[in-house]
Amino acid sequence: MIGNNAIEIAKYLKNRKGALVMVGGEANQLSVNGKSLLDYADSLAQKLDARIAATANTAQELKKSSQAEVFSVFAAEVMNGLKYEESSGKKLPGCIVLLGYNSRVGRSLISTVERIDTIFLGSAYVEAATLSLPDASLSEWGRSLTKILGEL
Repeated sequence: MIGNNAIEIAKYLKNRKGALVMVGGEANQLSVNGKSLLDYADSLAQKLDARIAATANTAQELKKSSQAEVFSVFAAEVMNGLKYEESSGKKLPGCIVLLGYNSRVGRSLISTVERIDTIFLGSAYVEAATLSLPDASLSEWGRSLTKILGEL
């Protein structure tokens, strides 16, 4: 099996401060094991004391119920902004967690990131990420997400 298991990912996240959770549009459409990806994203951000960056419709949905700070932004703007922040001396996130993106989009976003660890929490493995869940069925993926939350 290629990829990192949920416990490895949770252990890593426990030891990282200043995470940024990026939530893609698939989070609006998918439920895994009876739980919305938006709920997983919100729970993850709360446990990590992280901010959430999400695209317009996703951000609107998260703002309705999330306890975390949510801001609306295009994913590409976040990645470009990280390059600017680094060159201007601003503090960068401790890591970037991506949820609600398919593996193709996740791979594309991750490929633009330098010097920041990336964690891809999709149902397909993304080799370019620092850590990524393995390829999984929807139910296996849901169990992994639940295990990560339980370990945090």
